[in-house]
Amino acid sequence: MFSLLEVAGVLSFNLNEQQLVDFYMHFPRRYKVRILPYHDPRQRLPGLRLGEVLRMMQKRAAFGDALIAVQVNRLHAGLEAFVTWNDEHFRGRLAVPVFTPATFSAV
Repeated sequence: MFSLLEVAGVLSFNLNEQQLVDFYMHFPRRYKVRILPYHDPRQRLPGLRLGEVLRMMQKRAAFGDALIAVQVNRLHAGLEAFVTWNDEHFRGRLAVPVFTPATFSAV
């Protein structure tokens, strides 16, 4: 399951939104494989809907970054900012300001 999402996240940088969804949705049938434990985007990762993660990846986000971004956006009411070494991976994707450790310490 996570391997297919990792591949989709990498491909999100080169596919348009519909191509990304088509890749994910048709992968098992096209390659005659079964996705375990499930493939339905309505199913949940721990605390997250797969559809939310896929929508974030449609914004050109790798799988790991999409997981973090979705979780930050869910919790944004209690957050003032998000600090990461890879601020460019999250700019324009989060409901809170994004900083690197250096730029945050200068605030």
